[in-house]
Amino acid sequence: MERRRFHRVSFSVNGTAHQQSQQWPIAVEDISLNGALFRCDADDLPILNQPIRLSIPLDGMAAPLWLEGTLCHQQGNLFGLQINQMDISTATTVKQVVAHNLGDETLLQRDLAALIAQH
Repeated sequence: MERRRFHRVSFSVNGTAHQQSQQWPIAVEDISLNGALFRCDADDLPILNQPIRLSIPLDGMAAPLWLEGTLCHQQGNLFGLQINQMDISTATTVKQVVAHNLGDETLLQRDLAALIAQH
């Protein structure tokens, strides 16, 4: 059984996936410091193992979260994004979401250490 290195937390928001010249409406299911799980119910689905960018607008924020990475797995209409890049504002917000939902500073520090070691 695969052991996750990053804790995932529920994060139910809508957004848009961008890949090559296409875009799709999505529903984000959960998020971690390393990735996101999202649902895409379009007829023409994103392509696995290809770069993809998620735009996630949040209430009270002028700019959306931008998560850039690789579409690494698919199960039906659920897709997994492994984050390769995010701006400092997005990284700060994702860290805050994860910290708030984990409720345990030790777990958050482990995730941050794993993220640093990975990159």
